[in-house]
Amino acid sequence: MYKYSIFEYKEFASCNFLGGDTNSFEVKITDSSELNLSYTKENFNNEILEYKLYSLPLRCIDEIKEVIKKNQEIFDINSSLNNGSLDGSGQTFWFSTEKKNRKIIAWNIDDSIDDGHTIRKEYLDEYGDNLRQERIVLNLFFEICKILKKENIILELYKFKGNKKIEYK
Repeated sequence: MYKYSIFEYKEFASCNFLGGDTNSFEVKITDSSELNLSYTKENFNNEILEYKLYSLPLRCIDEIKEVIKKNQEIFDINSSLNNGSLDGSGQTFWFSTEKKNRKIIAWNIDDSIDDGHTIRKEYLDEYGDNLRQERIVLNLFFEICKILKKENIILELYKFKGNKKIEYK
C-alpha cells in the first residue's frame, strides 16, 4: 500500500520574528506502520536544528485518519485564510485521505474567540466567513492533538513535545 502524509502542521515566523524566536517547527504524520511521525525544528534560514522520528501505534494513525474522514468539510476550506493579520506567525495545515487532500495557510490563527473574546461588528463583516473557516480548521487540529495526547505527544499551535518512549533512536 502506498504511504502518504495524512496530517501535517507547520508553524513559522513572519518577517523573521516570532516572539523573539525565529525557529519554526513541522510535524508530519503518515499512514506508515512504523516511524510514522516526524518532527523538524528549523531556524529562519531553513537550517535543521532538530529532527526526530516517532512510531505511533497503528490505532492512533487509524483514529487520525477516521477523524479527518469524518470532517469532510475541511476539503472545502479556502487554501489561504486571511483574518487581517499578516505578521507574527504563520501556520500551514495539511489534511488528507486516500482520495482528497487540502493544504491550508493561515496567519496568527488562534482560538481566542472560543475563549469568550468579543469581536467588533466591523471585523465580523469583513472576516466573518474566514473566522468560520478558521474554526473548522482549528476544531479538526485540536481533535488530532487530543489523539496524540493519548500517546503523550503534545502538539499545540506553538509547541511540540515528543514522547521519548516511542522516539526512534
